[in-house]
Amino acid sequence: MTGALNGITLIKMAIGGLYTLVLDTQNRLYAWGIVATVAGTTYPSTVSTQLGIGNGVGGTYATTPTALPMTVFGGKTITDMSVTAANAFVMTSDGTIYSFGDNTYSLV
Repeated sequence: MTGALNGITLIKMAIGGLYTLVLDTQNRLYAWGIVATVAGTTYPSTVSTQLGIGNGVGGTYATTPTALPMTVFGGKTITDMSVTAANAFVMTSDGTIYSFGDNTYSLV
């Protein structure tokens, strides 16, 4: 493997409609894909920071896998993850579930 994940051992992958998440053996979660969309496209411009990275500027894409800050998950071990077309859910070792993504309908 070459690029940003070169030399990293991955143990889980979740592919959403607009982005991808992977988890490595060191409990680091990486994300890439669309960060936010522009009005008039698949999702309205209120969709921001779907990946948990970046600033949510419309039409922004993360083409390189980027590690999410583990402080978001309280430094806990990630045990599972799942994605939908525009949302992600991460479960930690204490059973806490974190979610991020499209909050157009205030469901995240």
